[in-house]
Amino acid sequence: MTDPILEVKNLKIYYNTKSNIFSKGASGQNKAVDDVSLKINKNEIHGLVGESGSGKSSLARAVMGLSPITEGRILFNGNDISNRKHGKDRVKIQMIFQDPNSSLNPNMRIKEILEEPIIVNRLMRKDEIMPRLLELMELIDLPVSYLDRYPHQLSGGQRQRVGVARAMTTDPELIIADEPTSALDVSIQAQLLNLLYELKEQKGLSILFISHNLAVIRYISDYISVMKKGEIVETGKALEVFNQPEHPYTKKLISSIPTLKKFS
Repeated sequence: MTDPILEVKNLKIYYNTKSNIFSKGASGQNKAVDDVSLKINKNEIHGLVGESGSGKSSLARAVMGLSPITEGRILFNGNDISNRKHGKDRVKIQMIFQDPNSSLNPNMRIKEILEEPIIVNRLMRKDEIMPRLLELMELIDLPVSYLDRYPHQLSGGQRQRVGVARAMTTDPELIIADEPTSALDVSIQAQLLNLLYELKEQKGLSILFISHNLAVIRYISDYISVMKKGEIVETGKALEVFNQPEHPYTKKLISSIPTLKKFS
């Protein structure tokens, strides 16, 4: 068995809570992520599912280096990146955000949005940038002419495709997709999920796919982890977890979706 591309070991993310009139002067800690361990293998889509406030996004931000951790380690290709916000390893981990409206600069053309990570990270010469942008537009199946458009001139699904292209500019090995379909219509969701799956197959990507939507997680994931109140309560192959869930919380989530059928 190959070594995992990402390994989270006993991760804790605690936030201090201030006292208020309702807490009667007491202060304490919000355990956003509480002793979580997780492995993601190469060329694998690992679904992380849980209700709002379960700690999914806090975990994602910690992996991206966007949130400080209280305790634990984050290993990428065996290298400890727990306290590193920059460096060659960080460039190989990219994120697709939930809301393309807030993650794409409205004052920049699509061309500028896509070339920015390349320029900032000094990934290639100037004369190599445009050919790379053309590759990316082909990858996400958008016309090259859209490079001259602004985000508001695109549909929601098109903007999210641009978000995927931007994540791919650095030729990453791991993509963190944080609720990337939640703002999209159902028909557009399927298109984006298929695009991510194709990228996994074509580029050998690993993807941590975060969602509260079990149907979406089932559709795209090889493995899944179920998160509740900052803890992972169940992990396993998607087929096994959906067909034979063990934890009561997992059973509750699955039973709450009437249209969810067993894998065949």
